[in-house]
Amino acid sequence: MNDIKDKLYTLIQYFDMTRQRGHTTAMMQGAQNSDCLVMTHTMYMGEQLKKNFNNRKITTVTPDSLNRLRGMNKPLLLDNGVLYTIFWDCLAEIDRLEKLNEIRKDAFAYATEPRKRKKKKCK
Repeated sequence: MNDIKDKLYTLIQYFDMTRQRGHTTAMMQGAQNSDCLVMTHTMYMGEQLKKNFNNRKITTVTPDSLNRLRGMNKPLLLDNGVLYTIFWDCLAEIDRLEKLNEIRKDAFAYATEPRKRKKKKCK
């Protein structure tokens, strides 16, 4: 495994082992009364966080609504669930690209290897 894959996998394992330990609560307490962006899986989750922590200054975004970041100049907080998903997506894409690279290498090797020529029979 390469270095970036090791790092991603370590972070994924950490989040797996520390679920329900207060990541989101700590993040939201840090954002208390702060004018910031919070990225959650869904807009509903974001709105629930705003409501639960009574912070109307928060702007919520999701991985599917990144266009809302355009023109923004606020701190961006990412919920651990979003990070977890992004890390897994990155690992999957790295694996896909590595496999594609191997296929291309094999195809190139096959295309460039010397071929034995068939001798034509003379009549």
